[in-house]
Amino acid sequence: TMLELIHEEMLKRYELMENYGVTFWAALPEHVRPRPWLLTVDEATVLFATDVPGEEPQIGKTRAARSRSIMANIARLGRSSGVHILLCLQRPDAAILTGEMRDNLGFRVLLGTMSKDGLKMCLGPEGGDVVMPGQRGRGVVQGVSGDPTSIHQLAVPLVTGGMVALALGARSLPA
Repeated sequence: TMLELIHEEMLKRYELMENYGVTFWAALPEHVRPRPWLLTVDEATVLFATDVPGEEPQIGKTRAARSRSIMANIARLGRSSGVHILLCLQRPDAAILTGEMRDNLGFRVLLGTMSKDGLKMCLGPEGGDVVMPGQRGRGVVQGVSGDPTSIHQLAVPLVTGGMVALALGARSLPA
C-alpha cells in the first residue's frame, strides 16, 4: 500500500512538472515545489518474497510482482520528481533485484563480505575485480562524483545507540 501511495505521489509530481513545463522537480516555482522524499526499504527481499507465512501462494506471487513493478517504475522515474530510493538488501541476486532496477539505482554502497558473483551483480562486470576490505564498518561505494563506474573504499563510523541519544539531546545514556 505504501509503495502504491508513493507511486501515486510521483505521478502527481510529473503532472505538476508538465503543467509548469519543467522536467525536474527542483525547477518548479518555489511556492509549488514539493519537498524531496526518500523511500527507504530495509530488507527489500521480504518486500519481493512470494512465500510469506500465512499468505496464499498465488496472492504472494501477485503482490510481489506488483511491488516489483512499482519499485522498478519509481527507480526509473523517481529522481526527476524528487522521489529517491534507499534499497537495502543482504543478498542482491537477480531474482530479487532485476537488471533494469539495478541499473536505475545509480549509487551503491556495499558493506561486509560478498562473493565475486555478488560483487558483479551489484557493481557490474568490473565488480568481480573489487576486493572488499573485510572489516566491520568498511566496504566500497560506486557512483561517487557522478561517475557510475568509479569504485572507492569507504569506512562507516560505528555509532552506538547511546551516542545517537546524546546527539539528539538526551541528558544521559539510555539504560
